[in-house]
Amino acid sequence: MLAGMVGEADRVEAESSRRRFLRVRLPSRNHPTVRLLAGLVPPAAMVAAVANIDHFVAPVLSLPGPLLLAVVMGSFLGGIRAGVVGGLIGEGYLAVHYSSLTWPPQYNTEQVAHLITFAPCALAVAVLVGLLQRRNAERVFREREHGERMATLERVKSQFLNVASHELRGPLGVLNGYMSMVRDGSFGGIDAVDMRRVAPVVAQKVVEMNTLVNEMLDTARLEESRLTLSLTSFDIGALVERAVEAVEPLASAKHEVLYTPPRPPITVTGDEVRTGIIVTNLLHNAVKYSPAGGVVQVFVALDDGSAAVSVWDHGLGIAADDMPRLFSRFGRVVTRENSNIPGTGLGLYLARELARLHGGDITVRSAPGRGSVFTLVLPVGGPDHSAEE
Repeated sequence: MLAGMVGEADRVEAESSRRRFLRVRLPSRNHPTVRLLAGLVPPAAMVAAVANIDHFVAPVLSLPGPLLLAVVMGSFLGGIRAGVVGGLIGEGYLAVHYSSLTWPPQYNTEQVAHLITFAPCALAVAVLVGLLQRRNAERVFREREHGERMATLERVKSQFLNVASHELRGPLGVLNGYMSMVRDGSFGGIDAVDMRRVAPVVAQKVVEMNTLVNEMLDTARLEESRLTLSLTSFDIGALVERAVEAVEPLASAKHEVLYTPPRPPITVTGDEVRTGIIVTNLLHNAVKYSPAGGVVQVFVALDDGSAAVSVWDHGLGIAADDMPRLFSRFGRVVTRENSNIPGTGLGLYLARELARLHGGDITVRSAPGRGSVFTLVLPVGGPDHSAEE
C-alpha cells in the first residue's frame, strides 16, 4: 500500500512538472528587451512622422528639436539604452535627410553644425532622463515593497491573533471547567478530590498551551533572525525513541506507533532540544491526521553522511495542489475531512525552518486517502555555518 502511495505521488509530481514545462510564459513589461523595444517606438514614430510631413505637407525647418523630444520619450519609456539607440536613429535620419540622397553627401555649414551637436546632445539627454527615470522607478519599487511588507505584517498579525485566540480558547475552557468542578464539589470536597482523575487532563491542556506558546516564540525569533542553535553531539535514535514515548499518550487505542532504534547508534551534531521539537511535531501530525487510527511507523537510517528520520502514516494524505502551502507560515491545509482537527499552521513551518538551520531539510510524499511520508534529513556533522552557543 505504501509503495502504491509513493508511486501515485511520483506520478502526480511528474504530471505537474510536465504542465509547468509546457506552460508558455510571456516576458513581463519590466523585461530589458521589452523595455528597449518600448523605448524605440517614440524615435521611430517621430522619424516616420517628420519624414512624411517634410515630404507631403511642408518642409520641416528644425529637425533636431522633434528628434530630441523623441529621445526624451524613448529614455523615459525604455531607459538609457533605448535613449542612446533613439539618438543614433535620429542622427542617422539627419545625415540621410541633409544629404538629399546623393553620393558623396554634401552638407552646408548649418547642417554640419546640426550633425556635430545632435549626437552629444541626444546622448546627454538619454543619460539624464534615463537616470531620472531609473531613480523614480527605484523609489516607486521601494514604496510598493514597503507597502506590501506592511500589508503582510498586518495579515500576519491578524492571523496570529486569530490563531492564538482560537487555539488557546479550547485548553483554557477545559482548565476553567475542571477548576469550577473542583470548587463546586463535583469531585467531592477539596480535601477529597481524586487528583488522579483531574491531573492528567489538566496536565495535557497545559502542555498544549505551552507547545503553542513555544511555537509562536520560535517563529517570531526565526522571523527576526534571533533564533540560534546550541550544538552538541547526541544519539538521534534515542532522541526519536523519547519523542515516540511522548507522543504515544496522545494516540488513541486505534493507533499503533512502531519504532525500532537503529543499530549501531547514529550520532549527529545539532541542537538536541530543537531536533526533538521537529521529530515530535512530525509524529504528532502523523497521529493527529490519522483520525481512523492505523499504524504509524518510524525509521531512522544513515544515508550518505546524513541521518534520515522517516515518519509513515496511513492517514488522510495531502493533495498535490496543497503541497506549496504545507510548510508556509499559518498555512494549514483545511479540507472537509480534517476541518474538525485543531492546529495552528505553525508546526510544519517551524519544523522545516529548524531543519534548514541545521543544514538539513524536510521532504514529503503523500496522496489523498493513502497517507503521508515525512522525512527529516540532517547532516551528521552539523550545519556548515557556525552557530552561536
